[in-house]
Amino acid sequence: MCRVCVRVHYVSQFLELNKRERNKSLVFPWCGESSSMSATKFPTQTKQPGKLYRTIILPVVLYGCEKWSLILREERKLRVFEKMVLRRIFGPRKDEVMGEWRRLHNEELNDLYSSPNIVRVIKSRRMSWAGHVAHMGEERGVYRVLVGKPEGRRPLGRPRRRWVDNIRMDLQ
Repeated sequence: MCRVCVRVHYVSQFLELNKRERNKSLVFPWCGESSSMSATKFPTQTKQPGKLYRTIILPVVLYGCEKWSLILREERKLRVFEKMVLRRIFGPRKDEVMGEWRRLHNEELNDLYSSPNIVRVIKSRRMSWAGHVAHMGEERGVYRVLVGKPEGRRPLGRPRRRWVDNIRMDLQ
């Protein structure tokens, strides 16, 4: 699995708790304590669901994203994952006309969660990291990797998208 799939799978497992685990209390490893908050109340009964996504889920998914070289397929997977998580957090809406519960449409999700989408966040962090690397001295390893040319023969087939190629596409 690619790194995006691994992170999506991890967070999806967290959101898709089965009934047996719903009665257990959640353990938060960063504070070292267990919480008496039930998992059924966790995603949906918060007063600021966007804050939940921004403070808990995004840092896990975007860890180290400054150095990723994403292809379009991985960007699409990230967008789908973001919509899935936001639909899960904000919950269904009752349709006024039919009186039935329905999933939120993408426009409604964009209205409820007005922050930039996950791909834009990755691109902005990547640009920020590129600025840091550009100002590093020539003796730094990261700078040498960026400007250096590898020796040897390249494998057959289409070249993989490099990090520098992503930076150039982000600048356009």
